[in-house]
Amino acid sequence: MRQLTVSLWILTVTVILGLPAVGQPPADPFPAVHADPAVPLLQLPGRFQARRTNSRIQVEPGKPFPIFEADGAGCIRHCWFVFGQREIADLQIVIETDGTDSPQVRMPFRSFFGALLGFDDYHIDSAGLVNFPNFTVGNDPLLSPAMQPGWNCYLPIPFAKGCRMWLEATTPTQGASMIDWQHYQDGVVPPPFRLHAQRNIALPANPAEEFRILETRGVGFLAGYVMGYRQQNHDDMVFHNSGTRMLVDDATDPHRLDGMNVEDDFGFAWGFNQYQTRWVGCPYRANRSRNDQDGVFYRFFGPDPIPYRESLVFTSLARGDDYESVAFYYQIPE
Repeated sequence: MRQLTVSLWILTVTVILGLPAVGQPPADPFPAVHADPAVPLLQLPGRFQARRTNSRIQVEPGKPFPIFEADGAGCIRHCWFVFGQREIADLQIVIETDGTDSPQVRMPFRSFFGALLGFDDYHIDSAGLVNFPNFTVGNDPLLSPAMQPGWNCYLPIPFAKGCRMWLEATTPTQGASMIDWQHYQDGVVPPPFRLHAQRNIALPANPAEEFRILETRGVGFLAGYVMGYRQQNHDDMVFHNSGTRMLVDDATDPHRLDGMNVEDDFGFAWGFNQYQTRWVGCPYRANRSRNDQDGVFYRFFGPDPIPYRESLVFTSLARGDDYESVAFYYQIPE
């Protein structure tokens, strides 16, 4: 009787505390899924092994240099790059997941990391991109102040069958990279969405047409974008173009998400200042006069993503200025 009482007491404590029953393996203490910090709409598996892939980069002209190759299921969670020369305008980054016919990302390296329109390197501190230029290097004769920044990307890159990332260039390029990624255990399925990035540039834009930031068909959501402006039309402020427009799921005017002016779309007021937050910011601004300004601005839609089930057309009204944009979005492969 006493033995039965003790057994019942142990069972009661086990149930109350949520402990595993005697003879059973302990439950996994980590959550089955968790919202990604940079892209909360993306629910990533919690059962993974943390991995890191390092590379000494030696890009030869016309030869792709592999940065990352993995088979099976997983997710890249952080990319870091550094290069040993100042000029990398010809360097391209390419990302392909699950053996698709065409890569989901192919564009100039600097554009992918938010450095637009050839402006000098600048600091970015956002949810998706973080760049650290070496502005303060000046007390070492072996290091030039013009050395490349540390380039960081925190946008998740999930894959189910495999992932490849490589660099291409027309001139020799040297550097290093670290890719932190999660290798999913057998039976763990990643979310169906895959990272895509689309770049558009106009030098200058046609005022008679809207500048395209993103146009795509499928099922997915907009995660964020970076946009650069170089003022060429000095009749008014570069910001006075009535902002952006979004048409979701084949909608037509007036069924759209409208912006106001440029600064309003990025959460600012009465122009821009160089402030940065997790979701919106201005990492670069050159203010020569009221009607002569350049700038780069970002917005990541972590708290307020833009989902679409058929299509998304994202544009900005344009002036005769230089524009460059990179839109980051997640879409289910067809």
